[in-house]
Amino acid sequence: MSPPTCSGRELPRCEAR
Repeated sequence: MSPPTCSGRELPRCEAR
């Protein structure tokens, strides 16, 4: 279980997965 690096501004990017 290794979640992607969701940084504040990249949160919407990795969450749009």
